[in-house]
Amino acid sequence: MARRRMFILALFIALLALSGSALLGATDAASGSAGATTPPLPAELNVTLRAPEMILAGWDIDYVFTVSNLGDETAVDVVASMALPAATEWVSGGEVDETGIVTLPVGDLDGGESRDVVLSVHPIPPEETPTAIITGTRESSVAGRALKSAGPQIIGGREAEPGAWPWQAALLTSVVEDGYYAQFCGGSLIAPNWVLTAAHCVSDRFTGVVVDPSTIDVAVGRHLLSSGEGQRIATIQIVRHPDYNAGAVDSDVALLRLATAAVYTTTVAPVTPLSPTLASLAAPAVEATVTGWGARNASGGDPDYADALYQVSVPITEQSVCSAAYDPVLGPGSITDNMICAGLEAGGRDSCFGDSGGPLVVPDGDDGWLQAGIVSWGIGCGDPGFPGVYTRVTRFYDWVTETGRNTYTTPGAYEVVDANGVAATGFDQLRTVVVRFDLCDDPADPACEPRQIFMPIVAVE
Repeated sequence: MARRRMFILALFIALLALSGSALLGATDAASGSAGATTPPLPAELNVTLRAPEMILAGWDIDYVFTVSNLGDETAVDVVASMALPAATEWVSGGEVDETGIVTLPVGDLDGGESRDVVLSVHPIPPEETPTAIITGTRESSVAGRALKSAGPQIIGGREAEPGAWPWQAALLTSVVEDGYYAQFCGGSLIAPNWVLTAAHCVSDRFTGVVVDPSTIDVAVGRHLLSSGEGQRIATIQIVRHPDYNAGAVDSDVALLRLATAAVYTTTVAPVTPLSPTLASLAAPAVEATVTGWGARNASGGDPDYADALYQVSVPITEQSVCSAAYDPVLGPGSITDNMICAGLEAGGRDSCFGDSGGPLVVPDGDDGWLQAGIVSWGIGCGDPGFPGVYTRVTRFYDWVTETGRNTYTTPGAYEVVDANGVAATGFDQLRTVVVRFDLCDDPADPACEPRQIFMPIVAVE
C-alpha cells in the first residue's frame, strides 16, 4: 500500500511539472507574439501639381510638383514627367526630349517624406508662332462626321458664293485626310493664328476635358470640304473658357491657336468680333447670317451634310421670346445673358447638326460684317417656335481678344515613378493668365488701373 501511494505521488508530481512547463511555454509564446514587429509598408507615391493663376508679362510660369512617399520603405530614384504645356518654351527643371516630354529628377524619398520640384517655362506671346510644334498622343473624342449631332447647323439656306465669307474655318479631325469626312465643327478666323469656335467642339464627349490640340486641324479658304483647297493648318493650343458649363451649354466659347499663321488672300481674311460698344448692331429683328457645312435635312433619314459652304439669313430674336420658348421645356434660366438667339417664329431657317462653332455675323453698317454669335445649340433644326441659340460674342469680347489669347494650360496628365516601378499619376488642366501691360495704350490712364494686378510670389525651396 505504501508503495502504491508513493507511485501515485510521483505520478502527480510529474504531471504537475509537465503542466507547468506547458504553461510556461504558452506564456513565453504569448509574450513573444506581443513583441513581434509589423513589417514595413512598401513605398507608395503620390503627386500633385500646382500653377500660378496669373503672372505678369515677361515672367516665366513655374509648375510645382509635390511628390510624397506615403509608405515606409524608401522610393529610389524618383522622377516626375509631363508634356511641355502648349505654346511654351522650356526654361529650367529637368530636361525635355524631342517629343516635348519633360522629365524632372526627384531623387530618393524616405518613408513619409515629401519634396517639391519645379518646371519653369516661358509663355510664347499670342501674336508669335512657336518655333517647334509639340503634340501629344491622347486620343480625341472628335471622330469626324459621327459628331455632326453635337450641335446645330444650316437649314433652309443656300450655297454661298466661294470666298464670300473668308473668315469661315472648318475644324477637321487631323488623322482623316478627306476634308468632307474629317470636318466636325466650324470656326472663324479672327487673327492670323487664332480661330474662334465653340467650347463643346473641343471638349471630350465622355470625360469633358479639353482634347489634345494635335487631334484638330483647321482649314481656311475652303469652299468645298472635299476639294483640299485653301490652307490646312495644325492646331498647337486650345483655350477653353474657364466658365464653360457643358450641362447648360453656357459660356460655350473657345480659341484655337494655329501652328502657323494663315496667309491672307482673297478667300482668307479675319472677321472682327462684335464689341460691347456696338452691341446694338445685333439688336432684335436685325437680319444676321450664319454659315457652315452642316446638315440640310433634319426631318429624319439622310441628314444631307453639305460639301459646299452654305449660308442662311436669320433675324435676331428678343431674349424674352427665346426664354419663353425654351424655359417651359428645359426649366427657368435655360437662356442666359451669355446667349443670343436667332430664327423665325415659323421655323424653316436655322443652323443644324455639323457647324457648331461657326460664325453668326451681322452687318457693320459700312458694307462689312461683325461676328455677333457662335453656333452653340438648340432644340431641333428650324423647328417652329425654337430659334437657334448662339454664344453672345459681346459677353466674351475681352476674353476673346485678350485674356483667352494670353492663357496657358497644362496638358493634363503627369506622373511620377521610381526605379522599382512604383508609380502615381495625376490629371489637372491648370490655367495661367499672363497680364500684359503693353495692351494698355496709356498706363497712366485710370482705365488701365485694373491691369495693375499685384500677385504674391511663392518661394519654392
